[in-house]
Amino acid sequence: MRMKGIFPEVSPAAEAALARHNRHWRERQAVWLAQADAPWWAPGQILTPELRARYEAWLPLAEFLRTLRAIGRAFLPEHDWLPHPLQRPPWPSLPDFWATLPHPFPARLDFTPQELLPLFCAIADPPRFGSNDGRYPRQRRLLECLLPDFAGVPLRILDIGCGIGLNTLETARLAVELSFCLRLEVTGVTSEPLEVWMANQRRVPHDPAREHRFHSYRELPVNVYFRHGYAEDFPAEGKYDIVLCNGLVGGRFFHRNEQYDALLQRICRHLAPRGAFLLANRFHDGARPAVERFTQFAARHAFHVSGTWDCLCLSM
Repeated sequence: MRMKGIFPEVSPAAEAALARHNRHWRERQAVWLAQADAPWWAPGQILTPELRARYEAWLPLAEFLRTLRAIGRAFLPEHDWLPHPLQRPPWPSLPDFWATLPHPFPARLDFTPQELLPLFCAIADPPRFGSNDGRYPRQRRLLECLLPDFAGVPLRILDIGCGIGLNTLETARLAVELSFCLRLEVTGVTSEPLEVWMANQRRVPHDPAREHRFHSYRELPVNVYFRHGYAEDFPAEGKYDIVLCNGLVGGRFFHRNEQYDALLQRICRHLAPRGAFLLANRFHDGARPAVERFTQFAARHAFHVSGTWDCLCLSM
């Protein structure tokens, strides 16, 4: 991978792009405050259709994100490191974008060079995703039953959609405690390159509380590796004994039949004969039909399915 200097150093090109962005959007904000005759958005304020329309007329989101992408292309190591939401924006207006960001970014149009890393990390890993350890206690109890079966043998674990990797590290520590295996290999896969960087560096620049959680895994006596990849085509070599995929299937980004089919075909190729494919999520009950449809696909692929829609275990 080509690196622009020592990431996250802010290069002269990134500083120049940021200066252009700040100059332009300070001018636009001054015009808004003088002429728009509407309140400046603040966290907690209700976004009415009228307010959204006013923002789109005066401060269009597409234009704001275009200059933000220009900063990202100069700041990030590669163009494909741009967070996915910046490439396919899910927000209808600028305040909707602000509402997904942690302090100090909501209601801000301009930024300092020191804020670029936490800003882009926050866009790649929004706080509302809450990827953290301790999120799936029922799955942990299931792992506590499965892991002792691998005592005395090599054990390979794969976590698909691992986010910043805290749940992956939690699983690795549990495997160390319970499996007494001869050799343990743990790999996390996420589609956001910035999340791979955060996981490998044990850093969460936009969320100090979650970054502090990494400290509890500092003495973990096994290496955990994080890689870039997608659920439909995750990077894999050989067979895995336990595969996790949490908070993904049935959600906003992974609910189409062709996605389900591609994931299950790949799991069939890379799940060891005694292996288990575990899926859990914290989606609201509205996601249940999509997950249940996934279990039907799994049965067609000859998986034995057990558990409930929000905590599944698939085996061959």
